[in-house]
Amino acid sequence: MHPEILPVAADGRTVWPGGRQHWRPTSPVFRQYAMEHVRAVAERYGQHPGLALWHVSNELGCHNVYDYSADAAAAFRRWLQARYHSLEELNDAWQTTFWSQRYSAWEQILPPRQAASHLNPAQQLDFRRFSSDALLDHLRAEVAILREVTPDTQ
Repeated sequence: MHPEILPVAADGRTVWPGGRQHWRPTSPVFRQYAMEHVRAVAERYGQHPGLALWHVSNELGCHNVYDYSADAAAAFRRWLQARYHSLEELNDAWQTTFWSQRYSAWEQILPPRQAASHLNPAQQLDFRRFSSDALLDHLRAEVAILREVTPDTQ
């Protein structure tokens, strides 16, 4: 088992296996294994005469769309840096002065985990956008391998 692929809930609890989709989209370990699996399946079945198209992922983000792990926090910060370019822009966009959470270093920013009071709505919105983009990135990585190995299959 690889506990480093398991999602973390907003309250910091690990979401353990036993149900469906117990992996986090930002886990480098999961990504490595998933891409190896996609490549192996494409190489094994890519030339099969009955193959008409690929079903890529299954219910992507159905139960694991939001992850609050350290992997997600690091990926969220990279996503924010690409979006805002500077902490000043981020602080302005999130109105952090009002929320008493002005950031002076990217490393201070975490996903909007459970807190004692209301969470910053702009941070929550960006985290939802980031989470969607993280799943989309995973999907695109799978598709890229399938297109590389089986360029004539949809």
